[in-house]
Amino acid sequence: MSKRNSSYKSLLGIELDEGRMTVVSVARNGSGHVVKHVAMVPLSLDPLNHEPELVGREIRNHLDQLKIQEKRCIVCVPLQWVMSHPIELPELSPEDEEDYLRLQAENGFPFSVEDLSLSLSRYKAPGNQKLATFAAMTSNHTQILQKIFKAANLRLLSITISIASLDDRKSSHGAIFMHAKDTCIEFMIWGGGGVVMLRRFEIDRHDQELDNEATLSDIARQIRISLGQLSPNLRPRIRDIYIVGGGERIRSLYEGLNSTLEDLRLSPAKIDADELAVKNVDALKLTQIPLYKAVRRLLIGQSSEFEFLPPQIDRLKQITQRVSSKGNLVFGGAAALIFLIVLLAFAYQHFRLISLENRWSAVEEQVAEVENLQNKVKQFRPWFNDSATGLSALKTLTEAFPEEGSVWAKMVEIEDLSQVTCAGFARNNSSWLKMHDHLKDNPQVADLQVQQIQGDAPLQFAFQFRWLEGENE
Repeated sequence: MSKRNSSYKSLLGIELDEGRMTVVSVARNGSGHVVKHVAMVPLSLDPLNHEPELVGREIRNHLDQLKIQEKRCIVCVPLQWVMSHPIELPELSPEDEEDYLRLQAENGFPFSVEDLSLSLSRYKAPGNQKLATFAAMTSNHTQILQKIFKAANLRLLSITISIASLDDRKSSHGAIFMHAKDTCIEFMIWGGGGVVMLRRFEIDRHDQELDNEATLSDIARQIRISLGQLSPNLRPRIRDIYIVGGGERIRSLYEGLNSTLEDLRLSPAKIDADELAVKNVDALKLTQIPLYKAVRRLLIGQSSEFEFLPPQIDRLKQITQRVSSKGNLVFGGAAALIFLIVLLAFAYQHFRLISLENRWSAVEEQVAEVENLQNKVKQFRPWFNDSATGLSALKTLTEAFPEEGSVWAKMVEIEDLSQVTCAGFARNNSSWLKMHDHLKDNPQVADLQVQQIQGDAPLQFAFQFRWLEGENE
């Protein structure tokens, strides 16, 4: 999870969406900013399903037609490419927190941590409860985007989502931001100094004015469901809804939700030059404000709320800037010192090995004798058993027989020192039942089963039981 905090003189912002690309180029101008280029162009190739080189070439062609020469860019991806879920942040040390976040990512996302690019937005609920929103994008998507913009001859500085730039840091309360697009509404709840929730609502592309009652009802229901998932302390602080978009489509959405969500204050977003800190504010449209704000964050040295671009490898400061002549002497001396240390280490290891071999020769005969004894113990160990399980079972069986000899056995068999089978004769039925009850009452006798009873005088019987060793101990 990386954060970037670098400022630039100018930047290019590109927001990818279904079948189109929004472009905003912004440059510094004194204490403010100037929008140099702004456009919305169609994309015939799907960035995720076509060859990155072909998609990059199409993007490059559009930028050349717009006469945009800026090479450094920030990319905002659609919200459907991003997974998110809320987590609690206990008081942990930095090392333990890293392990905790890794565990939360493994439990919350259907991918391994190694296959994800992770980012975190922290916030606080009333009562000083520390919470965060975990967001992730698959590494496959980030790798594809890096290939696309490399093919477009652009230097990719950041991969983020545009709606996360619509924060409300000046207000002590929370707010809901909705960015209406052609096929969806991107939805974000802001509160406690961070992003509380991210969602995406599908809408009908052909419903240009969003005056469909079922659509408006479903959007209002989804908003209430989202608010119901917040902590009870945070929910009352969410009071405002800001809608970003353009044309009659947003006006219909605003009017429809305003009559349904009476407990919330709805406000269609307005372009304010002071708030946006842009001098030629008329160049922007409402639909391009989130992308502009995402670009402006990097221009003023702020990091994106969510960052999915993996950190770039420094390549060891480009081989220490090609080492000066004085540096060559230092490098040579260091190499000689390392060689000497390695040589001394090998010499010490050699003499240490000789010493250990001499000590082994002194005790080799005693070790061989001990090993021989251990082998004999292993060989004869199965013949010894201190518990005498078979004798205990046989003793219990013998004590169950009457002393006067009215019951006698002709066969006793013990298998695996636990399964006992007995067959014999009894002079009468009462003697047999007395012996049977005596065995049945013994707690070490289990699963007593009579297999055969026939005849009268004498009575022939056969039974078996399972012997439980140690029950009386």
